[in-house]
Amino acid sequence: MSMPLLVALWLAAAGAAERAPIAARPWTPIGPTDGAAPVAIASVAFDAVSGMLYAGSAVDPSQPLSTRVFRRPVSGGEWIETKSPDLGGLYPYVEVTTDGAGFLYASVASCLLHPGLGCSGALARSGDTGEHWIRLLTGATSSVAVDPFDASLVLAVESSEAHDPMFPADVTIVQTALSSRDGGATWTEDAMPPSPSSFAFDPSRGAP
Repeated sequence: MSMPLLVALWLAAAGAAERAPIAARPWTPIGPTDGAAPVAIASVAFDAVSGMLYAGSAVDPSQPLSTRVFRRPVSGGEWIETKSPDLGGLYPYVEVTTDGAGFLYASVASCLLHPGLGCSGALARSGDTGEHWIRLLTGATSSVAVDPFDASLVLAVESSEAHDPMFPADVTIVQTALSSRDGGATWTEDAMPPSPSSFAFDPSRGAP
């Protein structure tokens, strides 16, 4: 199990320093925290519609089954933990992203092949800043991307385990590309590309 890559969030100072290289700017921790302790964070996303900054939790040894999402106005204020999207997964890293229509997405893919616990997780969406969640996928979802020009087009990567037919004890992780053209209500397995790790849209063209 790898350790979190990012603990809490740090904000680069703007103003006169915004023209300086990132490495030369001062940084300030902005949370979220549990009391005085920083929360381990795996991902961040900004929603221009609501003006909210979101953070998805990383591995928390004290809460191995928790999937935590936090929000805070980008203008400042206190972090609030949203209602849990309840995505499952053991020691999950929660990926959060937003679209151009004000929806928040949270996904988890947790694959533990030894001692053979397999892959677990899910994908959920919220239209009210995390107060309520709708499950879109029940499989381990490691990545999701939404067309910035058309929120009905959603791409996702689903993880699963594959056993070698000759050696059943040998297990590998297979990444499957999925697409939805109705906002996540129905999904189709895509042939492109084989075993992807993530998707991103070109914001200047509206194409993946």
